[in-house]
Amino acid sequence: MNITDIVTNAVSTMKVTASLCMLLLVALQALHPAAVSAAEGEPAAAAALMEKAEKLLVEEKFDEAAASAAAALDIRGRVLGKEHADTADSLYLYARIQLLKGEYTTAEPYAKRAWGIREKTFGKEHEKVAESLVLLGRISLSTARYADAERFCGAARDISVTRNGAELPSLAPAYSCLGMLASFKSNNASAEDFFRKALEYREKNLDLDHPEIADSLSALASLYVKTGRFNEAESLYKRAIAIREKTLGKDHSAIAGNLSTMAGMYETMGRYADAEALYLRALAIRENRLGKNHPRVVGSLNALAELYRIMAKYDKAEHYCDRVDEIMRSKGDSENLAVARSMQVRAEIDSARGDRDAAELLARKALNIREKKRGANHPDVADSLMLLGRIANGKGDSEEAGKLYARALEIRRTAYGEAHPETAQSLAALGIVLFSQGKYREAEDSLKKALDIRQRILSPDHKDIAATTGMLARVYLASGKFAEAEPLLKKSMRLRETTQGADSTQYARGLISMAEYNESAGNFTEAEQMYTKALEIRRKQYGNDHPQTAQSLRSLASLYKTMGRYEDARKMASEALDISRKKYGKDHPYVAETLHTLADVRNSLGEFDAAEELCKQALGIREAKKGKTHPAVAESEQLLGAIYRSTGRNAEAEALFKDALSIRQAAFGAEHPLVAQSLTSLGFLYSATGKYADAETYLKKALDIRQKSLAPEHQDTATNLSALARVYMTTGRYFEAEKLLARSMKIREKLLGVNHPLYSGSISSTAELYEAMGKYVDAELLYKKALDIRTKARGSEHPGTARVMTSLAGLYLNMGRYEDAERLVSKAIPINENKLGREHIETAKSMQVLAEINMAKGLYAEAEPLCKRALGIREKILTKQHPSVAESRLALATLYKSSGRAAEAELEYQKALEIQEATLGRDHLEVARTLNLLGSLYQARGDVQQAEPLYLRALETSEKAFGKYHPEVAESQDTLAGLYMSAGRFRDAELRYKTAMEIREKVYGANSPFISESMHNLGVLYRATGRYDAAGHHLQKAYAARLSGLGQNHPKVASTAKELALLYSLQGKHRESHRFFDQNLRIEGVKRDNVFLLLSEREKLVYMNETERSMHEYLSHTSSFLAADQEALRGTFDAWLQWKGAVMEAEGRHLATIAASGSPELKTVYEELTATRREIAKLQASRWTNVSSSDYGTLLVQCEKRKEALEARLSAMSRDFEVDKKSAKADTAGIARILPPGSVYLDFARVPFFDFEKKAWTPPRYLVFILTPGERPSLSLVDLGPADAVDRHIGAFTNAMNSSRYGYVPNRDTLDKEGGEIYRLLLQPLEKHLADRNHLYISPDGNLNLVPFETLRNGQGAYTIEKYQISYIAAGRDIARFEPGRQAGRQGVAALILADPDYDLGLDSREKTPESGGSAMGAESPPPVKTGGLSSFARLPDTKKEADTIQRILTQRMNIAVNTFQDNKARESVLSAAESPIIVHLATHGYFLAKEESGRTTDPGDAMLRDNPMLRSGIVFAGVNLSLKEGKDDGIMNAEKVMGLRLMGTDLVVLSACETGLGDVLLGEGVFGLKRAFILSGAKSVILSLWSVPSPETMELMTRFYELMAEGKPKSEALKQSKLELMKKRPNPFYWGAFILVGNPG
Repeated sequence: MNITDIVTNAVSTMKVTASLCMLLLVALQALHPAAVSAAEGEPAAAAALMEKAEKLLVEEKFDEAAASAAAALDIRGRVLGKEHADTADSLYLYARIQLLKGEYTTAEPYAKRAWGIREKTFGKEHEKVAESLVLLGRISLSTARYADAERFCGAARDISVTRNGAELPSLAPAYSCLGMLASFKSNNASAEDFFRKALEYREKNLDLDHPEIADSLSALASLYVKTGRFNEAESLYKRAIAIREKTLGKDHSAIAGNLSTMAGMYETMGRYADAEALYLRALAIRENRLGKNHPRVVGSLNALAELYRIMAKYDKAEHYCDRVDEIMRSKGDSENLAVARSMQVRAEIDSARGDRDAAELLARKALNIREKKRGANHPDVADSLMLLGRIANGKGDSEEAGKLYARALEIRRTAYGEAHPETAQSLAALGIVLFSQGKYREAEDSLKKALDIRQRILSPDHKDIAATTGMLARVYLASGKFAEAEPLLKKSMRLRETTQGADSTQYARGLISMAEYNESAGNFTEAEQMYTKALEIRRKQYGNDHPQTAQSLRSLASLYKTMGRYEDARKMASEALDISRKKYGKDHPYVAETLHTLADVRNSLGEFDAAEELCKQALGIREAKKGKTHPAVAESEQLLGAIYRSTGRNAEAEALFKDALSIRQAAFGAEHPLVAQSLTSLGFLYSATGKYADAETYLKKALDIRQKSLAPEHQDTATNLSALARVYMTTGRYFEAEKLLARSMKIREKLLGVNHPLYSGSISSTAELYEAMGKYVDAELLYKKALDIRTKARGSEHPGTARVMTSLAGLYLNMGRYEDAERLVSKAIPINENKLGREHIETAKSMQVLAEINMAKGLYAEAEPLCKRALGIREKILTKQHPSVAESRLALATLYKSSGRAAEAELEYQKALEIQEATLGRDHLEVARTLNLLGSLYQARGDVQQAEPLYLRALETSEKAFGKYHPEVAESQDTLAGLYMSAGRFRDAELRYKTAMEIREKVYGANSPFISESMHNLGVLYRATGRYDAAGHHLQKAYAARLSGLGQNHPKVASTAKELALLYSLQGKHRESHRFFDQNLRIEGVKRDNVFLLLSEREKLVYMNETERSMHEYLSHTSSFLAADQEALRGTFDAWLQWKGAVMEAEGRHLATIAASGSPELKTVYEELTATRREIAKLQASRWTNVSSSDYGTLLVQCEKRKEALEARLSAMSRDFEVDKKSAKADTAGIARILPPGSVYLDFARVPFFDFEKKAWTPPRYLVFILTPGERPSLSLVDLGPADAVDRHIGAFTNAMNSSRYGYVPNRDTLDKEGGEIYRLLLQPLEKHLADRNHLYISPDGNLNLVPFETLRNGQGAYTIEKYQISYIAAGRDIARFEPGRQAGRQGVAALILADPDYDLGLDSREKTPESGGSAMGAESPPPVKTGGLSSFARLPDTKKEADTIQRILTQRMNIAVNTFQDNKARESVLSAAESPIIVHLATHGYFLAKEESGRTTDPGDAMLRDNPMLRSGIVFAGVNLSLKEGKDDGIMNAEKVMGLRLMGTDLVVLSACETGLGDVLLGEGVFGLKRAFILSGAKSVILSLWSVPSPETMELMTRFYELMAEGKPKSEALKQSKLELMKKRPNPFYWGAFILVGNPG
């Protein structure tokens, strides 16, 4: 081969351009013309070329060195011969250069030729032969032919130590080669021994600063790096660098090699800043010494690119990759190994950015280059396969990843053997893939093999051992082997800290793994500390904007979510999202991961709209970047499905769960834990939507997978067992549920310990089961235990703790322990509000429980706003069609039903039913429950035809869902039985009641408290059918069970008490009966007081009407059997005192509270109510003139509804400010103490009467309680007989009086006759009780309100007034207000008089009305003028005299300032603006329109007018006639308006006008009209008239009344005396008897 051939061959081997080849040839010929001639100086020239090549080699100028060596070889071959020793030297040098260039196939034949020549020339044991063998060994090592390498290097060593017993210079290279071989085969101890021997030889034979010593130090350091002995390695590297810097200078290219290897060590250690500095220094040296296109420069560029990739500085990494590509393109070598390495870096970057398709393309190109250059089984090929495996795994193709890892493992096993780090790496990667596939046992096996290898060949504290140990621990964690995981995690942490330091990134990875373990174990504080420390390390090592920093932030976000620190979680996840977007843009898979985390946090916060949007973004990115069948897509679908399930979008949730299931089955196979997760999600969904059979099927499949693929006692298995148990619980399979929950609890106890929150979850579930079974004591113990665990594990302010509090509160609610329940849920609500937000589902849930507690306590005013707020939250968060919204509507409906608002209850029931049928289906359990509730509402109002089909459908639904033996079926049987019983179908009822009892005994056991429900129902049935003994047996058992389980104030206790009362009365056990009647009424009274805080006045009246039956039964029983029993009488009378006038009492107390509270909010609402009342009055007056009939009716109805809403709101608001409840709690003893000596209290009751003998209701009767005060007060109850007889005579009496309306004086004989009959029926039976009494306090009832008792004549012809002073009170409790010091409100200081109004104010003279000359209405009555029966009003001139006289009396004799308004100043506005005058005297016309006078049309406005007596009674003022003409309300003050007056400090109101005491009479509540209005507006006493009165006599009566008051007489006595004086002049009661005083007589 001539020189041209050699050079051309050498250059072509280097793959440089053709032009460069020619340049080299020309240069060599020009420099060495002798080389191409046969001149004598050729050997010397060859020697010079050899020397030059050696120098160029040291300078790493490989191409020039190769050319020079090739030229020397050509000369020597020609001149000295091809078999000459010098030729062998040239061959050796040329081969060595090619080895350093990486051209192994080119190097090997030259090396072998040199070896052959030397053996032939010097013999087989010459050092030159040993030198060649070492070179061949190194070439074999580079091509992974380890057997050849061992043979060559071993022979070299043998030659070097055996020749004449001396050690040859070739011994050190031989040892170094053997050391490299041992290191490649991971015989690290042998490798270290060989490297040390080489070092010892060189230190012994060479200067200590010799470069070859640096080589040995570097080799030994690299071994230490490999085995994790970083400190020793660092020391050796530094020593090697120091030697080379001393001998070669600091910028020699050889220094760059040491810097690069040391930088690689720092990179391995995670000391990226140190690594970066050394790599950059090495690059600068190489570029300066070797040129920017040198192969060593390319190596530095690739090293920096890899470092920056690891540091996620992708722009920088790509910059250095670009430089590599540019250099290799300039050399025309695009398939160089350096290019392959650059491609690998780029592939890693693309994979990290989420573009795995691009990554795969580059990785495969790199693989092709390496296979072409190295062969298909070279370890470098395995590296590429490993990268491709990681990419495939990232794409979700774990099967392909496993194949690639397996192929890489095969190559490495073949190349390195089993015990090699690279083999271990492949085994570890394969273990990770198997782990992701859920093949935990296979993963464990693979990782154990990898760990075993690494522990055998690496130092005990190597980083790879730490990594494998940590990964194996994660497998154990996932498998539920916590006990095995913990020591491995601790070991991994210790190793990482020892080898890489406590501030290394690998140590941060260990911290994260340990934190995950602590999080799983419930050690949240420790977990937080570790996550936080890892975050700090990553921020320090990577910077604030690195993906690893974002990963740590995500980990913390997930932990904080678990801990209930949702705002912290949101903050961490949001920061992680910002980092990911900044680093990768908006559409990267890492961004999707963070979006997913943030969506999960927002979902936990109940921010479902935001969570949905974030989750959809994550899903979109994952589908776009990874494909629609990637497991990450399934993960997003799982979360999105959970969000939809939470918001009631069940069909969408089902579709997502099913798609996620399909993806996971395709990706992982049918037995993967993630497949089980999707099955479980579907099971939960089907359970929630009532598809219990499907739910059970899916949950069982999930359980089977988990039991096969996970450890026998895994946390996920425990969760699965609990979910399946809940299905069994719902379907009434309680004992099966109990077994599953016991297994779940046992697993969690073993895995997590008894102080873990998840263990408390099992306890809570079991408590819930026991609660459903009626085992309340056991349930309470478990709830308390769960609460204690949660409090200790997560703190008292955690939402999970609040959740258990709410559950325990619900149990206490069912037990009737309302105070305990309220205490707990009142703690839970602020926790939920603070941690989750005021508009979170858990907040709504706890509020709902508090509302139900308040309902059970009868605190409806407190319950309603809570129900509405819970409803509002659920509608906002979950949409208006969610089942939870239906739940809130059902609670609201129950509240309305309980408080007597049946129409509103029906509407809410129907709305709830509509939601449930739409979202859950017509055959769902919740639908059945709502049907029963709606049916019960219809049944309560007697609508059997509507109730029965609902009950039957509910029963059919329950039986279809659960079979015949389920608690819900029992409930449906009960409701049907109750319906049949009310319809008299007793046999059908008994059959269904017994069926319900049989079901309950089978489901709950014979001793369950739930059996009391059946006992009660059967007891009621047996009583109704006359089987008293059986009734007593069942009712007594029911009562005992309810009293024990629910407490003495529970409504169910009251219900059973009433039934026992009725039973005992029928059995003649009247004292026992009375005791139970009393208990029933006492509980009902507590409920009523609280109900009233919620209702408007009309709703209160409706409530009283619906609940009066118990009161009437009690009165009937006491009157019939215990009238002589003082104790029984007191109990009955106390109950009557609380019942009678309860609505008026409640309204008055609320208004008094408003006036006294000083609350601006209360007063604002009150003013709005007053304005609404005035608007109603204005509409009433104007309905025929200014507004169309339809508009009028609509507007009036709207105003009335607004008024009722404001009344209810005031009732609720006034609760917190009530100042006087004493009157509401008045009892027999209290009233007797207050009554003055010589008085007696007569409390009349007109009641429907129950005949216990006939077991039937009979016509109403008048009863009267007679309370006589004294040292030993006495109480009597007298039955006055049928009410109809009394009412007939009252009707005749009032009809006679009403003739005055038409200008006639009533016939005295008729009045006396009818009055005498009334006396005979009412007072004559009481005469013995009235002996020695001179003052009668009378509380009338029914039509007795329409007759002045003073006008009744006894048998001796004397009027009652002649014997008694009479004071009227609305109800007995009012007497409590007469007690000194009990007068609430600011006392007025001036009097107000309005008299002689100019009714014609504003009219033309021709339209004015003539003055009245006789009765208050005048002698004639002009035709009605368009306003509901009212006529125009005539002026009353006598009222001017009356007013003037009274003014003089008040100012001159009583020292009271007086504001008088007469004529055109006597306007309605004056009274409206008055502020609590001490006395109000109104001398004008009054009116009361009976129902038949108020309009007969079907217009809703007319109907409302007919139904509202407060619009049909009133007084008039100046300008009224103009208003009547024009359809206005100025000058008309009806009772509705009066309710808005401010008279809280007013002592007396005198209505010197006609018929001001008339109105509609309501039993138990008195007269609805002006009387009620003025009392409720605050007046302590009111004087009013019961018929149309003559003006002159009225003036005389009133002036005399004030004169007597001026003399110091009390109001009641002054009125009596003035009546008696007038009676002497005008004996006819018509003249003197109309006015009565109601209220405080003092």
